[in-house]
Parts: sequence; C-alpha cells; structure tokens
Amino acid sequence: EIADASAGRWGGEEFMILLPGMGKEKAFEIAEAIRKSFSDITFPLAGNCTISLGVAERQNRESGDSLASHADQALYNAKNTGKNKTVIY
Repeated sequence: EIADASAGRWGGEEFMILLPGMGKEKAFEIAEAIRKSFSDITFPLAGNCTISLGVAERQNRESGDSLASHADQALYNAKNTGKNKTVIY
C-alpha cells in the first residue's frame, strides 16, 4: 500500500494511478511491478494478457490536464514500440 495513492478508470481501457510526491524513477519501478504481476495472471477465457504503461512526473505548476497528456503520450509510445512495457515521458 502506498500512502496518498489513488487510482481510477481514465477512458475506455485506460486507468490512472496518482502517486503524489513520488519521483518518476520510483513510479517507474511501481509500474513495472504492476506490469510484471499482471502478466503472471492467467485469465480463464483470454489466457495470459499484457499491459502497457506510461509514467509522467508533474513539473512545476503543470496542470493536471498537461500531466495526463504526458502520461498518455508515454502510454502510446509503449503501445507503438512493442507493447508489454513501461515508458517514462
């Protein structure tokens, strides 16, 4: 459990996890742990599935919309360069 973390759906197939006060390197480690744990699950109808993740760190006075856009860009970079990976913006 991570103090002050929150998560929720962000679009049709996307979820967002907010980790206040955590740098992008530590957030990357957490995202990678989530990705690896997810790939170990066998789903009854689908078998093994993979996920791609994008990580972004809020810069000084950056808006929430801008932060979400950066995370989304990192996510699409992960999807477009082979999937099943984590990319930092």
